[in-house]
Amino acid sequence: MAFDSLLKLLTVFMPNDLSFSSKYRIWFVAKFPNWRDRIRMFLPGLVAEDFSVEVLSANERRGRFVDRYTAGRNTASAGLCFVEKRKVHRGLFSRYKKDMETVLCRELEKVFDGDGFRFPHAVGEIKSWSCNSVLFVWVEGRHPNLPKSHLSIASAIARLESSSAIKIAAGEISAPGSDYFASPFWARRGLYRELAKNLRALRSRPSIGGTDCCGPELRECLVTLLRELRRLGAAVKGGKRCFSHLDFHSRNLLVTPVGLHLIDWGQGRTGRIGFDAGDFLYAIFARRSVEAFERITRNFLARYLLHSGLTHLDLAVRQSIKFIFLSKAFWFLLRPDVIANHMARNEISLWSQRLAYLNSVLRSDWPAQYLPADRAGVP
Repeated sequence: MAFDSLLKLLTVFMPNDLSFSSKYRIWFVAKFPNWRDRIRMFLPGLVAEDFSVEVLSANERRGRFVDRYTAGRNTASAGLCFVEKRKVHRGLFSRYKKDMETVLCRELEKVFDGDGFRFPHAVGEIKSWSCNSVLFVWVEGRHPNLPKSHLSIASAIARLESSSAIKIAAGEISAPGSDYFASPFWARRGLYRELAKNLRALRSRPSIGGTDCCGPELRECLVTLLRELRRLGAAVKGGKRCFSHLDFHSRNLLVTPVGLHLIDWGQGRTGRIGFDAGDFLYAIFARRSVEAFERITRNFLARYLLHSGLTHLDLAVRQSIKFIFLSKAFWFLLRPDVIANHMARNEISLWSQRLAYLNSVLRSDWPAQYLPADRAGVP
């Protein structure tokens, strides 16, 4: 009874503009296991029956799963998108991971200048011990084909990085606590643990596509990778800061009549110029052959450089692109499920080509070779 009274009291004193404060961290998920009841409890002005649920992902390896609750299509013109991110419970006192999505989206509204990406409009959020619920304005659109849209995406990434870098440097926007190098998963030790886990799984296989998984070749490759990531990480950490999305795939992009929307900033951070370019190239690398990837990379970087405000791709930007690309591409390629999918589709030769290409990236001044000498920034 006391708990019910507390919930009703908090509901009365909640602001009407849906701008919920983090002080309302109560255990509403435990009390209201049905998501419609949670909407009725915290958003009494909305009709819960107008919302339909769509499960986006269930990624237990990352320690949480994501449910997306969207407005019914009959109210899409003025609808809302209710996004709930709930952790997979690993004990009563599971640590709550801070989500920067709402903070970044509100700051990104100050970055938009009428061109480039459009960003989700965050109306409000509710935080509890086990999940973070965010209310967005509904956006209707279609998901693009990434390879076919790489030129327009390159332009938008360049504008996002350059404009947010200028405003961050001037103190006009900020997202405290969102720095990339403070992120638990992509921080150096977290990445090392992931790569080490994948390597242990590989040792159960005698060979893949002629590569001895128990031999020195792959181990030497990973040692070189970690050494290069340490060097690149130390080099780019002091670079120009900007807002980085760091999760480019087709479901996070929406083509609408008013422009290209970039949604789901759950992995967004205050990164460095070049981070999102590297992340997009990783997304292409994971979905295309090496030959197609190289062709798209050459065109992408030319367009990216054209709209970045840079006269050439200097060393700092090249290092940032390479840092993100290498860390994500190796992590992807060595995942046991990715290897199993390649084997099931009889594409082990493609896996071997990708591994050989990443080895060449490790030992070169990638991606300078994809630009003319006068634009690559190489002395």
